[in-house]
Amino acid sequence: QAFGSDRHPRYLLRRQPRTAYEIPRCLCRFDLYRPAVQLEPQLRSILGRNKGKTLVRGQARIDTSLYRLHAPALRRAAPCPEKYRLFLFPLRLARLSLRKKIMLDQIFGENFFQNEIIWKRTSAHSSAKRYGPIHDNIFLYTKGNQWTWNQQFQPYDKSYIDQNYRNVDSNGKKWKSTDLTGNGIRNGESGQPWRGINPANKGRHWAIPKDIAMTLSNGTTQDKLDALDAAGLIYWPSKENGMPRLKQYAEDMAGIPLQTLWTDIAPIGAHATERLGYPTQKPLSLLDRIIKASSNPNDIVLDAFCGCGTALVAAENLGRQWIGIDISPTACRVMAKRMRDVCGMKEDEKLWRIGCGFVVRDLPWSEKQLREIPPFEFENWAVIALGGIPNKAQVGDMGIDGRIYPVSATPKKKEDELDFMDVWYPIQVKQKDKVGRPDIDSFEAVMIREDRQKGFFVSFDYSSEAITEIQSFFKKTGKSIIALTVKDILDEQIAYKLA
Repeated sequence: QAFGSDRHPRYLLRRQPRTAYEIPRCLCRFDLYRPAVQLEPQLRSILGRNKGKTLVRGQARIDTSLYRLHAPALRRAAPCPEKYRLFLFPLRLARLSLRKKIMLDQIFGENFFQNEIIWKRTSAHSSAKRYGPIHDNIFLYTKGNQWTWNQQFQPYDKSYIDQNYRNVDSNGKKWKSTDLTGNGIRNGESGQPWRGINPANKGRHWAIPKDIAMTLSNGTTQDKLDALDAAGLIYWPSKENGMPRLKQYAEDMAGIPLQTLWTDIAPIGAHATERLGYPTQKPLSLLDRIIKASSNPNDIVLDAFCGCGTALVAAENLGRQWIGIDISPTACRVMAKRMRDVCGMKEDEKLWRIGCGFVVRDLPWSEKQLREIPPFEFENWAVIALGGIPNKAQVGDMGIDGRIYPVSATPKKKEDELDFMDVWYPIQVKQKDKVGRPDIDSFEAVMIREDRQKGFFVSFDYSSEAITEIQSFFKKTGKSIIALTVKDILDEQIAYKLA
């Protein structure tokens, strides 16, 4: 069912779990998502004088709800113990970090705060009379004293490799030698001699690193040392009475354990293939890292503000179940297209029920609902429904709300523009009960100015004068205006008109 108020509906995009059970109905209750609905009017006032307090106050309603319902709801859906309860909150506005941190401490408890992560999202930013803001803050909270944690690593710097891995074997691989013993004498097998070498003589014992010992077959410590030597991983010093050491190859090392300063993930560039034009789009590699560290395969990832769906793509690629929620129907359609194009998934009810597809729930499906959504949302809905691309700027669009690029258009690089040739058709959208002749006259001027042979107009209905003007314009200029109604789009009766 749809959830949220009549004025601000919410929409759900969901990936069916791969297991036999379904996500419980309580996840679709009005109570769970209602606080998220209440945030939109707060965001609308973000340009106001007290935007910091407003944003934090609105966000608090959502965070409290997620904290309250996250664990019990998901536990009924999957064998997901308390240790999986982990929350990450990205925050772009650095000056709000302190307020946000205080608010989250009140909700989760300051003892469950684990980290504030700094992600360097850009190289430089010019700001008058202050330091340039070039980072985002990510807060990590847990619900309980145990949680899923998969250590992530960063590759070593080349300078570190060159300085510490100075030895090169016959295959050109770099390696260094490390100690095979630990401090202190042991009475067990780790304290016994191996090949005539007794570590106890030097007050030590054999100590094979745990990660390496786990890869060896069962046996005594001496058997494992034999296996390492047979694999060529023991370095024998040339000097007399030298202790054997372990060879560690640079290519086998996991890297440096990830810290709280992330500088190795670049922002999405203007010509990046994953770029969608969404203003707050995050790199896929950033969400990959977060999801890998904080969950295991088949765990459930919930993104209550999924925007363009980067978290959902990352979750799908990593074998996680996922639920995405957004207040914008346009965002949901963008996400659905991304799941189809990038992940190769199908939007199909039957496939969703067996865990192979996904569904989008509660999008506007009636003329009444579409009349009530904000004008810019209506424009985006209509343009995307036609298979077009909405304008990045919604003000000063020069009479063009979107563009349709024919399939035959050949890609062509342009600076800061989508990669298409100048073969496109303009789209004009009016959220009016009945479009009149003046609206058509204005669109005709656009088509003449842009020298387009075809254009599309979307509204709820057209006056007889408007239809007559469209026919007259075609007779005079040979340029055709395709008049579409919302009913045409909802009834999917537009294929023949788009030909």
